Amino acid sequence: MVEDGYLRDLVLLRRWKRALLAKGADIAALLEQILSGKEVELGAGIPELGATGKEQRLRRFLELIDRGVKRAATDRFGRCTVCGDALLQAVLDEQPWTERCLLHPA
Repeated sequence: MVEDGYLRDLVLLRRWKRALLAKGADIAALLEQILSGKEVELGAGIPELGATGKEQRLRRFLELIDRGVKRAATDRFGRCTVCGDALLQAVLDEQPWTERCLLHPA
């Protein structure tokens, strides 16, 4: 089990929430370009999430980010949505939208 004291660090929580909001804005801008008929290249940092098309992939990623923003306002942020164990701080630093631990991949 991972030590979870960092999940109560308000500075870290604010940083992760800002990162979620910034990523959400970036993804929303890409989605807007697609909806206006422009061709965009999706980078490797955008998970597939079982989607086949670019629009669906971006919409699902926005939903994932939105869930992360909502969790950031609760004590569930930074915890696996399956088992409740704390996610690694390094994982949250890189991808604060992560919902599951390594034992419960999507």
